[in-house]
Amino acid sequence: MNIEEVFPHVLGLIEADPLCSPVPRISELDLEFETKYEAALADKGMAFVLMGQDGVPVSGNTGDLLDLDNGVMLSVVERRKGNTTGAVALVWVRRLLRLLHRNRAGAAGRVVTRHPARGPAYSLGHRGQGLVIYFVHLEVRSIEPVGALPAP
Repeated sequence: MNIEEVFPHVLGLIEADPLCSPVPRISELDLEFETKYEAALADKGMAFVLMGQDGVPVSGNTGDLLDLDNGVMLSVVERRKGNTTGAVALVWVRRLLRLLHRNRAGAAGRVVTRHPARGPAYSLGHRGQGLVIYFVHLEVRSIEPVGALPAP
């Protein structure tokens, strides 16, 4: 898995849960990110927003592989007055924590997705403009060769 594949991996775990289907899922990799974000809050009053946070080398990266623990932040954004999903943000956070913990193994049983070893598994963000935002903190491991550089 490379860094860009981290986002579809995490979103795929969420999409596989039918109870999460009422909540729009948006990735920072989407070129129409802002339009989809505003539409989700206007239509459903809720969105799951996935963004990269940081990348920490695993074992020093001394070989021919770029081996990273990528900090990923899954925001659960709720506009209380317009929420039509049937649950408030903290209830969704609990479901996502359990869902992502249960489905953390990748190929060959290797742990790919996990909660951070240090710091919170989730935290409450700034409350303003009628929004409640919780941040679910994850680490997702990516390994890729350092050979040919990918096009931007």
